[in-house]
Amino acid sequence: MYKLLTTLALLLLIGHIQAQEDEKPPSSVAVDLVYDNTFGFYPEIFGSIGVKKNFSFSFYGIYWTNPAYGSINLGGTDGWLETGIGAQWFWADGKVLFNPSIGVTHGKLLSGGERSAIAEGIVPNIELFYFGDRFELEFFNGYYKSIRKEGPVTTDFWLTWAYPGVFVHKNISLGVHYEHFIQTRVTGGEFQGLYYMLGGYIKASFNNGIFLRFSAGYNFVDESIGGYGREFYRLATYVPFTIK
Repeated sequence: MYKLLTTLALLLLIGHIQAQEDEKPPSSVAVDLVYDNTFGFYPEIFGSIGVKKNFSFSFYGIYWTNPAYGSINLGGTDGWLETGIGAQWFWADGKVLFNPSIGVTHGKLLSGGERSAIAEGIVPNIELFYFGDRFELEFFNGYYKSIRKEGPVTTDFWLTWAYPGVFVHKNISLGVHYEHFIQTRVTGGEFQGLYYMLGGYIKASFNNGIFLRFSAGYNFVDESIGGYGREFYRLATYVPFTIK
C-alpha cells in the first residue's frame, strides 16, 4: 500500500509539473526592421523565454545604425548599441502584455566621449500591448540616462510613442501614431523638445504574427529648434518566430 501511494503521489507531481510546463508561454524570437526619417534604419531583435503561466523573461537588442550617434568621420566605428532584459506578464487570456525592461547603451551618444564606451547609459522602459478582436494598442515609454562621463557634454533623453488603432478588416487596422522625443538634460544646456509627432498609421497583420505598418504625420516642433523636419514617416516590418 505504501509503495502504491508513493507511486500515485509521484505521478500526480509529475502531472502537475507537466501541466505547468504546458501552460507557460512559448519561447520566441522576433525581428523588427524599422526605418524612419528621424532615427534612420535600426534593426531590432526581441526574445522571450516562458517561465510559468502568464509570465516570461524577455530580452532585446537595437542596432542603432545612424552614423550621427557615434561614427567617426562616417567611418563606421563607435556605433551605438542598445541591449536589455526584462519580464513579461500576460493578462486577459493573453490579450494584454505588460513588459518592463532595463536597457543598457554602449557607445558615446549619452556619455559624450571621443570613443565608444561599454555601458555608458541605462534605459528603464515599459511596453504595453493590447491585442483585441476589434481594437489594438502599442505603447512605449523609455528614459535614456547617461551613467558615464567620457567627455565634457553628457545627455539624457525621453522617448514615448503610442499606436492606438481599430481593425477595419481581420488583417487591416488603422489608427493614430503619437510620439515625442525630448532632450531632458544636457551639460550646459536646457530641457528641449526635439520633436512631437502626431499622425496616423495603416497596418497589415497576418495570422502568424507578421505585420507591416506604415505611419506618417506632422512634427509640431519647429525644425530650426529641434533639428528634425516638419513631416514624419516610418515603416516597420515585424517577423516573429516561436521556438519549441
